[in-house]
Amino acid sequence: MTNISDATTPTGVPGGPQPVSLEYVPQPGLGGLAIKNFLLTVITLGIYSFWGKTNVRRHLWSCIHLMDEPLEYTGTGKELFLGMLIVSLIIVVPLAALQFAIGIMFPGDLVAEAVAQGLVLVVLIYLIGVGIYRARRYRLSRTVWRGIRGTLSGSPWAYAWSNFWMTFTLPLSLLWTYPWVRTRLNSRITNEMEFGTRPFAFSGGAGPLYTRFAVLWIGGIITLVLMYVALSLAGLGAVIEIMLTDPEGLEGTNAYFLIGLLFIVFLVVIPFISLLMAMFRAVYVSGEMNYFAACTSYDSVQFKMNATTGSLIGLVVGNFFIVLFTLGIAMPFAQQRLIRYVCNRMTLTGVLNVDAIQQSQAQLDRRGEGLAEAFDIDAF
Repeated sequence: MTNISDATTPTGVPGGPQPVSLEYVPQPGLGGLAIKNFLLTVITLGIYSFWGKTNVRRHLWSCIHLMDEPLEYTGTGKELFLGMLIVSLIIVVPLAALQFAIGIMFPGDLVAEAVAQGLVLVVLIYLIGVGIYRARRYRLSRTVWRGIRGTLSGSPWAYAWSNFWMTFTLPLSLLWTYPWVRTRLNSRITNEMEFGTRPFAFSGGAGPLYTRFAVLWIGGIITLVLMYVALSLAGLGAVIEIMLTDPEGLEGTNAYFLIGLLFIVFLVVIPFISLLMAMFRAVYVSGEMNYFAACTSYDSVQFKMNATTGSLIGLVVGNFFIVLFTLGIAMPFAQQRLIRYVCNRMTLTGVLNVDAIQQSQAQLDRRGEGLAEAFDIDAF
């Protein structure tokens, strides 16, 4: 395997034009890895989680076969840990100190506290964009196929600015700029992606996504109304409190009926409403996945995705219960299901001229995804 730590040495990939294929080939050992990661993370008070995440990525990446060759993940737990540590020291701690100092300097001053919180929020929204971009760049640079690695050629700060100002269009438009924001940001980051020296390309506008978004938006309104009704019923808790402290104030009221109604609201109604919202969201997300894939190409290779609303709901609901019932221990299996879903439903057409792919000359980041870890915005 070619040593990718030397970013200045071009590496050719032999083979010439070849048809492309993508498949997920499961490998044994994920269960043992999940248990090991959980135990060591608990014993080390969370520190091992960075090495655990790295081990899971290495396993999952090795299951992804492109043209019968597995991907390789070359990141390290040390890189992730140092990235998180540095971000905590230079960003998280100063922001927390700022809020604390405002509270000390202006005790009880609600205006000062609001200004400080607003400032922190603005900074965080901007930094989230930086974190998203750097996390993607880090994973690409540690993803290797036949000795060649990927990269992002743009600036995380420029991407963060686009993410920042576009985010503020969402409340102003009652969320109707969401498909446009998603398309613009995806276009920017995809067009700056490279594998070796060959770029990816994205070409498409947000127009085709608006029909599905209308379903999501209307469904969201319906869900909010149902949630309001459910929470109003949950207000019966105050009635029960009065009944327990002043039974005469609620003469003729059946306490057991009220308690049963509360249980129904919290254990049945609210989960049902959450599932309903997930279904509306799946209508949009499945369409977005298919559309974004259709608008994406690499060299002469075209992508096609076959995500459906029903299958996506099954994936999300299944992963939710896997993580819930195992208290997070089986998270690697939820991640595996997501990657396998994408691989199994992704079709690549065209031929790949592997002889034309040379090693990327971009400088490797020496630290991991600190911002993504700090703000919990990274799925893997």
